[in-house]
Amino acid sequence: MLSGRDGTDGQERKVEVGKIVAPHGVRGEVRVIRLSEFTEQVNGTPRFYVDGRGWLAVESRRFHKQFILLKFTGVNDLDAAGELKGRLLFLSRGQIGDLPAGRYYIEDLIGLEVLDLSGAPLGQLTEVLPTGGNDVYVVKMAGRKDLLLPALKTVVRETDLSGRRMVVAPPLWEKD
Repeated sequence: MLSGRDGTDGQERKVEVGKIVAPHGVRGEVRVIRLSEFTEQVNGTPRFYVDGRGWLAVESRRFHKQFILLKFTGVNDLDAAGELKGRLLFLSRGQIGDLPAGRYYIEDLIGLEVLDLSGAPLGQLTEVLPTGGNDVYVVKMAGRKDLLLPALKTVVRETDLSGRRMVVAPPLWEKD
C-alpha cells in the first residue's frame, strides 16, 4: 500500500531508495541495498541524492548478488568510496513519477486521523512498520496501547490524503 520513506532538501522532496553498505573493490564502486519498491527507477536513474553529499552522477552500475554496484563520478578509489558507507540514497519524487492508485508515500500517511467504519476516531497514524508481507500501521490511541493495523484492503477501507484521514475496519482482535 505504500512506497519509500520521504525526505526533503530545501524545497525538493525526495524518497529514500537505497543505502550504501560498503565499498566494492579499489576503483570507487559502492555496494547498495535497495530500501524501496522503486526498482525500475533505481536501476535507471542517472543520479542519486546521497545523504550529506548532495546529488552525485552515476558513472556506471552493475548487479552483484543482492546488491547494486554503483560508481559515482568523482569517487575514484577505495578511500572515497569508504566515506560513503552508511549513507542513504534518495530520488526526487519527480524522478519516480506518480504512484499507482492505492499506493502512498509514508510521509503522506504519517499524521492521518484514523477512524473506524462508523466514523468514530481511533487515533493518529504515527508509524509504518515494513514487515515483508504487508506493512503495519501504528495508530496512537489516547489513553490506550497503540493499535497495530495490517495495511490490507480488507482493513484500510479509505485513505483521504487531502482530508488527512483514514477509515479502517479493525480486525476483531484489535477492538478490545
